[in-house]
Amino acid sequence: MPSALWKRSKDYAGWILLVLLVISVALSIVNSRAVHGISIQVLDAKSEVRDVALPGMGGKSALPDYRIEVMRSSGSRIKLGTIIDSSASEPLHWEIQDPIRLRSIAALRLVEDDKLANDVLEEVQIAGDAFSSERYRYELTIARTASAALDYFFQTPIGLVILGAIGLAIFLWIASHVSWW
Repeated sequence: MPSALWKRSKDYAGWILLVLLVISVALSIVNSRAVHGISIQVLDAKSEVRDVALPGMGGKSALPDYRIEVMRSSGSRIKLGTIIDSSASEPLHWEIQDPIRLRSIAALRLVEDDKLANDVLEEVQIAGDAFSSERYRYELTIARTASAALDYFFQTPIGLVILGAIGLAIFLWIASHVSWW
């Protein structure tokens, strides 16, 4: 004969499942902002970095080759590509094919991409959708996405605990509705 605790778990399992689902959806929505694009513009065009023209190295342009690297909190980095021979006096824009969850970004690194050696122009922390450093203005294209929400849910310890608890609640709910005897 089933115990009283088993009978009460049958009543509570559905409510526990509902509360856990609401909590996980709320946390995912809060953390679903993702960066879809990054734009930079030099604040003072006269102080913009220039390439060194070397004979025989295709040095026809003194305009810089800009590259953005996204430094993630996990320690990895994503190179967004190089915009060749371009001035940042007008905004330069990088589209991100696979949007990056905003909270997973530790910093943005702006690199002058040379054939011989790359020069890190600056590394900045994100301070909003649009912000400025001493030399450049940054604008981020940010939107909420389901992929960022799922990324958050499945890659954080809280998300994994909630996922395990949801699995346990589903198991208890099914087990409590099956006649074992």
